[in-house]
Amino acid sequence: MKGIVPTVGVLVFKNDSVLLVCHKEGASHLTDTYGLPSGRIKESESEKEAAVRELLEETGLVTQAGYLIEFPHNFYQASIERKEGEVTNFSWRVFLVQQFSGELKESEETKPEWVSVAEIGRYNLLSNVYDAIQAGLKF
Repeated sequence: MKGIVPTVGVLVFKNDSVLLVCHKEGASHLTDTYGLPSGRIKESESEKEAAVRELLEETGLVTQAGYLIEFPHNFYQASIERKEGEVTNFSWRVFLVQQFSGELKESEETKPEWVSVAEIGRYNLLSNVYDAIQAGLKF
């Protein structure tokens, strides 16, 4: 069994919506699965630096490390099936974004979408995404 890959995610709310990304053909996650803007932490990055970078890369939105906050129950682990048929073990620390700017832009891997919090149960979500959203809402 391979080790655990450390990742970070960002939880962004606007009005009654949450920002999700739909994984496209270019992503390693299964196509048409939804998640929070997230990704691996590079060797030279802090968790917050990685979260700021991933938000920009996957959505086009800009924030700063000082606008990211931790909240209760913001750490998860999961084994997730990938496109190549392999299962990868991830750890995932999620930060709540207090301020952001910019306009949504698709990347080669993801299409960002504002989704009504009331509708998230209808989406094909990756592991722990629903739980992270609920924990963020309670905070």
